[in-house]
Amino acid sequence: MIVTCKNCGQQQESSVSKEDLVEIFAAHLESVRLWLHEQPNIKTIYIDYNNLVDNPQASLMQVSTFLGIDLTKPEILAVVDSNYYRQRESK
Repeated sequence: MIVTCKNCGQQQESSVSKEDLVEIFAAHLESVRLWLHEQPNIKTIYIDYNNLVDNPQASLMQVSTFLGIDLTKPEILAVVDSNYYRQRESK
């Protein structure tokens, strides 16, 4: 796998396979989730990115309820535009 440093534009060959990197990242996410769960002063909500892009109103309703504020105004919903999804891949 080749890793690119976005800030410096350099590429380096990595000895970590893509599969290993995914496994390492998943393990790290799980440890963060467990840590958050153990914190009495931190409330957490998990929103699936694909669901947010596909159905922003439903996802923002969840966030609205979680935060106790109205995020369902048309101006807010208009910010989520599925046309921008994965736009960076086309560059």
